Amino acid sequence: MNSFFICRAFEGNLIRFLKEKGYEVIVLQVLEQDSEGSLEWIKNNWEQDAFETIQVLNSQKKSVDWLIVDHYGLDINWEKNLKQYVNKILVIDDLADRSHYCDVLVDQTFGEDGKRYKKLIPDYTIGLFGVNYAILRPQFREHRKSNFVLDENNIEVHLFFGGIDRKNFTEKFSKLLLDEFSNINICAVVGKNYNCTDSLTQLSRKYKERFSWEQNIFNMAEHMSKCDIAIGAAGTATWERACVGLPSGYLIISKNQKKILEKLHQNELCVLLGDAEFISDQEFITAISLFIRNKKDLRKMFLKGKQCISGLGSANIVDTMLSLRG
Repeated sequence: MNSFFICRAFEGNLIRFLKEKGYEVIVLQVLEQDSEGSLEWIKNNWEQDAFETIQVLNSQKKSVDWLIVDHYGLDINWEKNLKQYVNKILVIDDLADRSHYCDVLVDQTFGEDGKRYKKLIPDYTIGLFGVNYAILRPQFREHRKSNFVLDENNIEVHLFFGGIDRKNFTEKFSKLLLDEFSNINICAVVGKNYNCTDSLTQLSRKYKERFSWEQNIFNMAEHMSKCDIAIGAAGTATWERACVGLPSGYLIISKNQKKILEKLHQNELCVLLGDAEFISDQEFITAISLFIRNKKDLRKMFLKGKQCISGLGSANIVDTMLSLRG
């Protein structure tokens, strides 16, 4: 019999993976505050959120095998209140800044070994740490490139600065690339909450076939596989790019990305171009010139990325969960 999952989380890759594999999944975004600005609210009102979540659980006609929790505002207090209503709890985290009460904890951070969580989780909790558990949909493994080929006269760049991109780095860096590098074409992606679509429409009119963009796509893996390299921000897309085989240059868009990007850069898994907000136009142009002209390093990134990210992380997590069912 298929397992029944309830997810107290934003719609993410693990949820999509479960749905694609045919599991019964209910996603709870219980309160309207589950949007921008919700973090502090839920920290201060976790009891109300727990109460409403329990109401949903009690309304189900069968027992819940797994409650999946992926929210920086929830911790051990919320989880203890929910435990009696579900069989098991899985928590997804990467901050290691609060205690948890769960059966499985996943932190897919590169180089994570679990030491940070030693005093934050019960002794019985199974820790799934590191990029072997990078949460990707199966499509990214299916669209893995078999070899690295780069036509230096016609470079297709996949550009993505996250789902919202409030500061419109997509437009800024697309324009710089198109103006300064005649051998570069851009395939940009923005999320459904991106609010500067008019600026991208203008870019596509000005640069015609050299600039294309799509919003809120569902075929990101296929979209990436048609490109040669990637430029953008860190996040889940970091592992998606590596899995497909896109050598990538990164710009920091938030403070919590700096340390991980520096570590990836040191391990030759990417190139850290600079801070998106503070890098000058000339610094960016110089960094890109070095990035795209070093074919040897690009090939090394291609190989290391594919070696590091198998694309089986979601399957590894679900296999562990199913082995504990009971």
